Amino acid sequence: MDTPRGPIQQPHVVALSAPYGIVRPVEGQDYTVLYPPPEKRTRWRVDVMRDGRRVVHRMDCAAGSESGSLATDPDALRLLAQGPEAATTWAICRPEAVLSTLPPPADGSF
Repeated sequence: MDTPRGPIQQPHVVALSAPYGIVRPVEGQDYTVLYPPPEKRTRWRVDVMRDGRRVVHRMDCAAGSESGSLATDPDALRLLAQGPEAATTWAICRPEAVLSTLPPPADGSF
């Protein structure tokens, strides 16, 4: 905003990025909200089809419904372990490419 004495600095968001190797956490700061442990990260969107089956999408899949529920890795693995009658993956975004590389849930609920 300009005034008779010149422009006034306005607050704004600045996006920053840095390579992983040089980023260090600030001592005393709590980062758990930003980086939850892997078992609590929601990376999948689950939609319910008309026949009751569930479809697992990647979070960024355009075909995934915004109203779909969110799932963590263990939740998605448990859901898919119920078989194709209960749940399947979306053929376009192919979440099984990532899910197949994950270890089974720690609680052994397969």
